Amino acid sequence: MLLDVMGMSCGDSIYVSNSLTIDPYRFSDRRGIFRALGNVGKPGVSLLVPPPDPIVKKPAADEWNIITHSKWYAKEHLDLFGQTSLHLVLTEYRVPYVTQHRGVRDSQTFFQEATISVYDGTTWVGDADIVKELFRESTERVVRRGKKGKKTETPVSRIRTIVNWPELLDKPSEPVVVLTKGNWISRLATAAMSAQLGYKTTIMPEKYCEMACFSDLKFMANFVQDEGVIIL
Repeated sequence: MLLDVMGMSCGDSIYVSNSLTIDPYRFSDRRGIFRALGNVGKPGVSLLVPPPDPIVKKPAADEWNIITHSKWYAKEHLDLFGQTSLHLVLTEYRVPYVTQHRGVRDSQTFFQEATISVYDGTTWVGDADIVKELFRESTERVVRRGKKGKKTETPVSRIRTIVNWPELLDKPSEPVVVLTKGNWISRLATAAMSAQLGYKTTIMPEKYCEMACFSDLKFMANFVQDEGVIIL
């Protein structure tokens, strides 16, 4: 269970995996730690662990969402997920951390279940196990290219755009590009949720890659064949 710990609250500090505080493209090492002032309001030491099966919002019959999955024209590099935010939420599950079940001495260390909830403005989208999902083999990062590629014919006719959360949660069978350019929080949230939903997820570099990557015929052919998700 210790391998599942994503953070720790102790005294006036919360220590979390550095991967929760940076762009997902730089997500490559579990060892980094980020310290924030504050605590989760529980006594002793709280080892924060995610739930085993995070919940994702299901489409509701009484909700209306605009879902178009428009064709992608290889020129759109925008952030349309600007209202995305991440929130740490504690659940009722809290058990002592013990190595031996002997005696009646009080425990000062606990496993505290906590979810990372994704919100679109005031609307809950789902809970994401970010650390786990971004280390999946199906989550890839494209090697940065320093120059723009030459204009070539690329197989983009089947690629669709994702411009809001309902479109990602209701992904079409075609490959898609998620428009989150330049916003590390929305890139982190959409990449984790995409992987959690079972899609092959490709994360683009933060800079210097757009058309150089998309003019790579081998890369584009593999992406289209896999019907995956690209996080811009």
